[in-house]
Amino acid sequence: MPTPKQYSNGAARQQAYRERVKQSRAQERVDKGMPFGSAIGTMPSRHRWVGLLGLAQSSLQCALDEMESYYDDRSELWQENERGEALKDRIESLQSLIDEISNLRQDN
Repeated sequence: MPTPKQYSNGAARQQAYRERVKQSRAQERVDKGMPFGSAIGTMPSRHRWVGLLGLAQSSLQCALDEMESYYDDRSELWQENERGEALKDRIESLQSLIDEISNLRQDN
């Protein structure tokens, strides 16, 4: 037995699909704690920008934590060699970048 048609035509089916995708994206933003953007794309939305900076800061903090954990798990000999020093430099650079993003978030 064939399934009854839900939509009268292809355009109605596409419209329903677009609406489901739109609702899904809106729910993702809510789940991540991000505010919605302004209704007009050219209007500034400081709350949205602060939210995006927060996401960037969280991602960088996660990378920093993993890098520090990796560095700490290595031997003292490895930490003192060229690779260890290079990783330590990256960790310091990443920490300063996170601090800078934190300052940007506080300015807004």
